[in-house]
Amino acid sequence: MAKRKSDDFLTKCTDEDTKVTLKNAGVKLLKGFYELWKKQELCDVIIKTNGESIPAHRAVLVISCDYFRAMFSMGFEESQQQIAEISLDEVTPEAVRAVLCYIYTGNLTVTKNTIQDLVVLTDLLQLADLKLQCCQFMAREISASNCLGVWEFSEKFSCCELETNSLAMVKQRFPVICQMDEFLALTYNRLIKILQFEDLYLGCEGEGTVLKSVFNWLEHHHQERVGHMADIIKFVRLKSVDKEIIEQLMKCSLCEKYPELRQIIETQLVAEGPDNAREAVRYMYVMGGYTQSRTGPLCPRTKRVERFNLDSQHWQTVADLPILASGVHAFEVHGRLICTAFELIHYRSQEQDIEREVRLEGIYEYDILQDRWKDATDYFSPDTIQCLHNCLMNSGSIAVCPKTNKVYTVTDREVNCISVELDDGDIFCKTVEKLPNIQTFVEESHSCHVAVVCDEVLYVFGGEVRVSQSEVYSTASGYKFDPRYNTWLPIRDMLEPRSKCDVVELGGYIYLVGGFNLCRLKSVERYDPITDQWSKVASMAVERSHHKAVVYKNKICAIGGKSYSARNGGGARRTVHTSEIYDPELDQWTMLPTMTQARCLHGAVVF
Repeated sequence: MAKRKSDDFLTKCTDEDTKVTLKNAGVKLLKGFYELWKKQELCDVIIKTNGESIPAHRAVLVISCDYFRAMFSMGFEESQQQIAEISLDEVTPEAVRAVLCYIYTGNLTVTKNTIQDLVVLTDLLQLADLKLQCCQFMAREISASNCLGVWEFSEKFSCCELETNSLAMVKQRFPVICQMDEFLALTYNRLIKILQFEDLYLGCEGEGTVLKSVFNWLEHHHQERVGHMADIIKFVRLKSVDKEIIEQLMKCSLCEKYPELRQIIETQLVAEGPDNAREAVRYMYVMGGYTQSRTGPLCPRTKRVERFNLDSQHWQTVADLPILASGVHAFEVHGRLICTAFELIHYRSQEQDIEREVRLEGIYEYDILQDRWKDATDYFSPDTIQCLHNCLMNSGSIAVCPKTNKVYTVTDREVNCISVELDDGDIFCKTVEKLPNIQTFVEESHSCHVAVVCDEVLYVFGGEVRVSQSEVYSTASGYKFDPRYNTWLPIRDMLEPRSKCDVVELGGYIYLVGGFNLCRLKSVERYDPITDQWSKVASMAVERSHHKAVVYKNKICAIGGKSYSARNGGGARRTVHTSEIYDPELDQWTMLPTMTQARCLHGAVVF
């Protein structure tokens, strides 16, 4: 019988097999299952959660999740059911649907309302990678109002990074957090853990903040907590607390109800042994600025932000500013780093062949936990935003009172006070209180002065007076605002006229650092508000104007600015990346490691 040609073909094919590949077969298969799931066809699993039934496919669950693989392969009751029923009442139906959608498609929708249930569910289903991503989302939403709850939640579900971030927020914003209801509801053990932290940031009142928080906690449900008094008070560094705060608390209603509390405090105050103050981890942040000595609207600027650690003597670059700022000022209020900035953009209109200028304004908050800048506009009313930006645009000065968290803006046209209030851990600034103008400033077209708050009193120093376009001179005048009479009072003139300098308060004294008076200055002088007297202190190593000065660990840092190219104070002007630090006890300046970026007219703050 003759062979068919097809037989010869099959014989030849057996010698060398051919593999046929269907591209994207896995994707098409998963997509097919997803379409079946949406239509609820051929489902053989029912997940019941809080009164709702959600269908799914056993094969998809087994392939995607170890929890379901174990359930259906190790003889559990569900594996014997034709239509398996699984109860997940620990979480909401929205969370179950979101995780099922992820299993079928690889996409997960996360919201603030579902995030906690998603962490609980992914922990239960042993979806470790997905749980980690949910925890990272949750970490981005940590705030003063929820960090204590997040801390407890993260411990319960073994979210290590989330626990670290929540405790970092507790340490960073303790003066705010200890005033909240969530703090009063803390268990004894959690309170003790917080009181043991060596690096709590305590604000202006220092350890007094801790003592006040303990009194508030004890008074809340005092009948249940009175037995913990002795154990809790020993974790307060009483020797570091201001005597006025102790005397004030010793007269409070809690001490009247429980005289033994007064005895506990008195005994601990005279006890021997070291009682070192806590020291929070703080950095010196420097942001934005011009990179060359020319500082017009078309001159080069930088978005770069870097921070300095005095202990490690190390500069570190962090997240850039959102805009290429032409003017920037940074300050801290209620434990939050706020930066107000504007950017001038020049362009030529091709239609009209004229130059135009656009001003971009912004207010931002730096999130130290996530290393990112967030839009903080919602915290401020339009009036307060305009007040801050007008001050920057008109070469005015911005000063913050650490005790009251009031922000002052001073220009030759107006003086304003912005009160920064708290609402459930968040800040809000809604009203601007107009203060009387400094009449001399109005008459002389004054600018480039500096302002500072000392003992809740606002002071303004120096600046330049513009007589004409070509005639400008620096002034040595100073003023303070007297709230009792709602007026400005002149104070003794500085030893030397100066503008474009910077000012800080340290130890009850006011220090004027560097500046400009016909030439750039390295001189520094100190003002005593009690005696109304000025005195010279050690000069800087570098002449500086358009720089920044901040107080860091009870010392003064002078950062960047404009200087000269020659060491003897001559030569062309240039922008510097040098910084130096002043020790008031030694009356001595010491150079610090250089910044990564030379800059002037920048922002700086310790946070």
